[in-house]
Amino acid sequence: MSSDPFLGAASSRKAPTITTHLVPSSIDYRNLFLICGFLFLFSLCLEFWLSQKSHPSYYYLFDRMTETLMPHSTFPFDTDKATHLHLCGHFLTSASSCSSATDLNITNSRRLNALSNRSLAIIGDSRMRDLFVFLRSMLMDRAFHPWQFQEDAHYFNPQYNASLYFVWCRYPDGHLQQLLKRWYHRNAPDVIVFGIGVWSVYQFGPKGITMFQEKLHKVANAFERLQNRTTAIWVKTLPGNPKSAEHASDVTVEGTSQKTSGTVEQYGDLLADVGGRRNFTIWSTAHDVALAHPELYRDQVHPGFHLVQKFACQLLSALDASCSHY
Repeated sequence: MSSDPFLGAASSRKAPTITTHLVPSSIDYRNLFLICGFLFLFSLCLEFWLSQKSHPSYYYLFDRMTETLMPHSTFPFDTDKATHLHLCGHFLTSASSCSSATDLNITNSRRLNALSNRSLAIIGDSRMRDLFVFLRSMLMDRAFHPWQFQEDAHYFNPQYNASLYFVWCRYPDGHLQQLLKRWYHRNAPDVIVFGIGVWSVYQFGPKGITMFQEKLHKVANAFERLQNRTTAIWVKTLPGNPKSAEHASDVTVEGTSQKTSGTVEQYGDLLADVGGRRNFTIWSTAHDVALAHPELYRDQVHPGFHLVQKFACQLLSALDASCSHY
């Protein structure tokens, strides 16, 4: 019993129990660490998602380039790289290169020695993708079948210690410039083959030439920074084949005409001019042989097997250290 001053008499009520929640005197660092980790992972996922919207897999291939075990070898004559390219460059500029049946019948193993201990990146659209798939098929000793994918790809062959990269690129945009800057600060491929233009033709037509030129110069600036670390090969834009009837349902370009083919030539000449002024190697023989043999196209846009085979022959011959005709 207790006396309640307000009632003036004894009261049987019990005093209320008050529970006090004490504030901890120290921070729970474990929970804080978990929250920070969650926010960090969320930011990475958001960055990856945004990169996927602009370019399929830059972050996967090139932010983690060391994880893909890409060897960074150099040309055999690294101290005189310009002379080396001059000796082998005729395979990319002479109309007679890889033109005979004998040239094309050379065994894959002898051709592929040009890729031994090297890394090759091919940047471009679906025509450049076919070249990547063809070279990959050679390294895998499999038959060539064109693949339709619009994303980056990588293949490493342990037998030759050779790395092949394909970078899906339709336009000379800021994403490509960003990639080249990353290569400047990190591990860069030994050889970069760069070929675009046809998408700009069909998207913008003759009116887009000035814009194409301006963006090419910006891309060329990024390539120039890599000149002491890699060999740049710019491919003169391959022609289309507006008269092709074979497999026309595979690729149909609305409005394709002889006039469009003329615009492709303008874009190709511009690309060759911009690259040539920077002393990049201009690969013109692929364009020339494709222009001379439209019957070898598999549709209106894509060269067929025999043309891609010639392209691979030209490139591997140019990269061969001996610069020989076998």
